[in-house]
Amino acid sequence: MPRAFSADERTRVRARLLDAGTTLFARLGLPKTTVADLAREAGISKGGFYLFFESKEHLFLAILQDFEVRLRTAVFGTIAGGENPQAALRRALLAALQAWRAHPLLHTFDAGAMATLARRLPPDVLARHQQDDHVFIAELLERLRGGGARIRVDTILATGLIRGLFFLSLHETDFASEDYAAVLETYVDLVVRRLLEPSSAEPALQPIPRSRAPKPAPKGVRK
Repeated sequence: MPRAFSADERTRVRARLLDAGTTLFARLGLPKTTVADLAREAGISKGGFYLFFESKEHLFLAILQDFEVRLRTAVFGTIAGGENPQAALRRALLAALQAWRAHPLLHTFDAGAMATLARRLPPDVLARHQQDDHVFIAELLERLRGGGARIRVDTILATGLIRGLFFLSLHETDFASEDYAAVLETYVDLVVRRLLEPSSAEPALQPIPRSRAPKPAPKGVRK
């Protein structure tokens, strides 16, 4: 039976587990990292690990959430710079995506690992994480609105659009290396222009035409 930890010890051990997870998940990937590996790296027993996290997936999510808090703070700082809201949001999203892909935790994290994480975490845990995203996007839109931006979508759609950018980054290896940056920047531009009304100096976003059925050919004319 693992020994109990004092409050101070719990704080220190949890920090060591977060560091151990960041190191091992980056080196081995989520599927190949074991709880025994993580406990050994943190200097505790395997049983002691479960006093802090229910599974290695819960630890992975905790590391991800800690990073997202810092990332969201940086986004808020960028849009508060007083520049054109469209330009500020574009710069903030590109910087966030760059930081996201540069994080050691995500070096081996792709769409397959994301699917595995989603399968192994309880639905209520995933729902809380998604709710955190929704709260962040709601505050982001409110801050943009306070800076003079005119928002053209609701929070649900805005959350989906911005989450989609981060999901796209999980498919980076599906693109040629020389194409990915241009593709990502194009998607960021499209998302920003869909989220915010254009300023007077920016051309209006044209609506996407609805698909139409082809007109029937006149009688006697072969297609």
